[in-house]
Amino acid sequence: MTDTLTRWQLGAAAAGLALAIGWAGWALVFDPRVVFVVPDSDPAWITPVAAVNTQAVVVDRSEPSSYGFSFVRGLELEQVPERARLWMRAPGRVEARINERKVATGGHETGDPAHWKRGLEADVSGLLQPGANELRVRISHADGPPLLQLSLEARAADGSAERLLETGPDWIAIDPAGARLETTVARDTRPHPESFGMPGSGQLIVAHAVPLALLFALGAALAIAARQGSARALRDRAPELTLALCALAWGLVYVLKSGPLPLRMGFDIVGHLAYVDYLLEHGALPIATQGGSMYHPPLAHGLLATLAWTFGLGHEDPATGWLYRLPGLASGLAIVVASWATAHCLFRGDPLRTSLATAFAALLPMNVYMSAYVSNEPLHAALVSASLYLGCRMLCEGEQAAPRPIGLATVGACLGLAILTKFTALIAIPLVAGCVAARRRLIDGASAAAAATSGALVLCVAALVGGWFYLRSWLLLGRPVVGNWDLPGRLGWWEQPGFHTPDYYTSFGTALSRPFFAGYQSFWDGLYSTLWADGLVAGMARVATRHEAWNYDWMTLSAWLAFPATVLLVVGSVRAMRVCLRDSDRGRRLAMSLLVAFAAAGLFALLSITLRLPYYAQAKAFYLLSATVPLSIFAALGLAWPLERLGGRAAGLGVVYCGWLGTLSGAIALAFLG
Repeated sequence: MTDTLTRWQLGAAAAGLALAIGWAGWALVFDPRVVFVVPDSDPAWITPVAAVNTQAVVVDRSEPSSYGFSFVRGLELEQVPERARLWMRAPGRVEARINERKVATGGHETGDPAHWKRGLEADVSGLLQPGANELRVRISHADGPPLLQLSLEARAADGSAERLLETGPDWIAIDPAGARLETTVARDTRPHPESFGMPGSGQLIVAHAVPLALLFALGAALAIAARQGSARALRDRAPELTLALCALAWGLVYVLKSGPLPLRMGFDIVGHLAYVDYLLEHGALPIATQGGSMYHPPLAHGLLATLAWTFGLGHEDPATGWLYRLPGLASGLAIVVASWATAHCLFRGDPLRTSLATAFAALLPMNVYMSAYVSNEPLHAALVSASLYLGCRMLCEGEQAAPRPIGLATVGACLGLAILTKFTALIAIPLVAGCVAARRRLIDGASAAAAATSGALVLCVAALVGGWFYLRSWLLLGRPVVGNWDLPGRLGWWEQPGFHTPDYYTSFGTALSRPFFAGYQSFWDGLYSTLWADGLVAGMARVATRHEAWNYDWMTLSAWLAFPATVLLVVGSVRAMRVCLRDSDRGRRLAMSLLVAFAAAGLFALLSITLRLPYYAQAKAFYLLSATVPLSIFAALGLAWPLERLGGRAAGLGVVYCGWLGTLSGAIALAFLG
């Protein structure tokens, strides 16, 4: 019989899934800000031919002529049809003319910005003429490239239709400066030329065959040694030994790489340093409209400013790089510790799973490289990771040990600090508070009021610690959450491609052989290449401008070797869902539910932001760096599964499996330390 907890879990999962599907359906069909097109539709969507690049396109929203494009096509008619119908769709402001006579307008001029998704239809029977005709469609789209889908049909009295004209690559585009451009079918899965500026995995496997074989042999030998009876004591202490080795490796990254790694190297590094400089110069918080990264909450930048002020260092001082990287690398190591502690809590002394979770968090490339760059991401992820650990520990305590107010306040304070570092921590607050309330009600047997009070305590403390920043944004800018993509004012910007298609979300594979800039091929390539490699080369526009602190050959090999680990990560997430519903310990079920829900919510948020901001660089796995604790738990469940299934029946296969694990681990270590 299904118990009450299971019914609540299934109900919450169903509600969350329904909301996600409902939002996605509404966004794709009705939201005018989500530009999602099907390139192979009839008629085709077209756009001007443009080289693939990573440059932001700045537009002046007050001057539509500065970003207006025209699509032009000629049409020869021997005989003018009695009836003709024009149908078209285009995001933005649109105006169609036939032979210089206005046919229809849409978009902002109609007062209905969603009109473009339904399309415009007009009777153009009296506008066509025998011989040469010209159809011209002017589009002003401030948030992306000009896109057009159009058909012109002749209608007979019996209702039949003949298509006279449709959009295709035979159209001409005219840019705001008057230059004539070729057009093409709109596609967002074009390879970045820089992807081919570095060798692929096939070449590197041959070039590094000997060290790969040695790494495999080392992993296999360690597996054989671990099976010996004399190694029992080491197996029991494996989690602590793994954590110690991981801490040593992270210390080496800091000592060996802080010097060679330039300070001005990292994602949005110019904006982050400008934020710190503003704090040092003005002693006050900036407003989001004052710079590209000024919209962020201030905790991480305030910490860096405090360090710089304390030691009196400027950007040009050689010691500044060491100082500015210390909080990030300490935060990355804190994520590893939180993963180890959470695994210890959930797996209750299982040395294999706890060791695998710890090693996964420590060797996860996105954790290593993001922690080495100056950013607010590592501190944000560390605070969320600590909150998830504290929440899991609270949920896993015995049924007679109800959460105490001091513990609830501690979790709330940690979450409050997290939302003072980055907006995405907001996702964790209702999930942690909801799971705490569920434990009080469904496990401790508290009244509904007492359960709600426990959840509300977490929410209130988080709001008291971090909510003031959002109140400030609301009072100054009219919204509690303001990003640099929707700042008030006349200037706006967008990046390629500026739209998305189904192919972008349904294809994958480039990242396995050529991980750098693979995100230009698909959403999943973008996630994979930034999860298992520094796939966007520290936010640089070109491979040639990359830094030399990493070993990119071994990084490419790591991405290739990590594919089985990715499959097992998915297997582990399925096993985690099974724990949520079937484990005998209800507290453990709730704790695992918290981790699954946070990972799912983070992935959905990332999917949704790529729809709302359809830029190639949006599909970054490290936007989910705060989900490292759930990922490490899923990875432990997945990576342990083959060893648990093989056991003593297929010891040889187990040795081969450990050989692969050793090869992957060694390749990642060499990518960052080699």
